[in-house]
Amino acid sequence: MVGNISPETVSFSASLGIKLPTNQPTIKLFPDQMVVIGWRKRAAGRKFWPSPAQPIPPHFSRDHLIDKNEEADVEVSFEDQAQINRFSKINLQMELLESKYDDQKKEKEYIDDLSMEMELLDEDSQLDYKIGDAFVKMTVSQVQDRIELEKDSLEVRITSMKAELAAMTKEMEDLKAQLYSKFGSSINLDKD
Repeated sequence: MVGNISPETVSFSASLGIKLPTNQPTIKLFPDQMVVIGWRKRAAGRKFWPSPAQPIPPHFSRDHLIDKNEEADVEVSFEDQAQINRFSKINLQMELLESKYDDQKKEKEYIDDLSMEMELLDEDSQLDYKIGDAFVKMTVSQVQDRIELEKDSLEVRITSMKAELAAMTKEMEDLKAQLYSKFGSSINLDKD
């Protein structure tokens, strides 16, 4: 609370179009659009968004607003906030893991194609096999053995990633069910 103006007074007075002191939060009501909350500063003739001259950004629309019927005034407890944060953290980790999982699957497909191509070569052929930054001459059978080892290690990594993704998905579904049961349509946990 600044001076004798509380946040409730600010939002109510701003919605009525009453002028507030400088550096106070203001709320602009745009007809058939939405409520825009921001700060206005009148120092040295500068104004910060929202100002009447600036149009509403295109990413604001009525689609993002909740109907009055669906709006619920639910208090968010510390445990609820912890669950929301946990859901967000798992969601981010899951996106990163899915990206790594896709990369590992592509690598496995590449190695499968490579092993099929290796079967067409003569056993006596010498191949350049890359180890680190160096290339080493090896026979086809030696390269095939190394490729099989890489393939096995990739399968183990893919299997462990798949299990980890399944565990994350289950935990996210549990958190989603708990949060939707408490907040209903006031919270959006689905990917767009």
